Amino acid sequence: MTELPQRPEYIVLHVVFRSRSGLVLKDKDPAVRDLSPYEADETVRDRAVRALLDLGFECVGPASRFGVSVKGPWELVGEVFGNPVSVPGVFSEWITEVKIPERGKYY
Repeated sequence: MTELPQRPEYIVLHVVFRSRSGLVLKDKDPAVRDLSPYEADETVRDRAVRALLDLGFECVGPASRFGVSVKGPWELVGEVFGNPVSVPGVFSEWITEVKIPERGKYY
């Protein structure tokens, strides 16, 4: 029987880009259908992704208009985003939120 590690080899993070309007997607009224005010400028997306890659994170998939999912070693996540995770000042120009997604429930 194999023991599970005390902590995972890497952590996946959802990173939300700063929108061009300053509006935050998670605060959006569900009735609002136009998502364009919540989109990030292409320059903001590119800078945020480049900064994360330069630090050693890997993109889990392509960046969207709103954010990107990245993964990194436990130690790197703690060093960059702290514990609990939050957006450090150096990233606040490009990123509004960082969160660790909840684990999926399998039945």
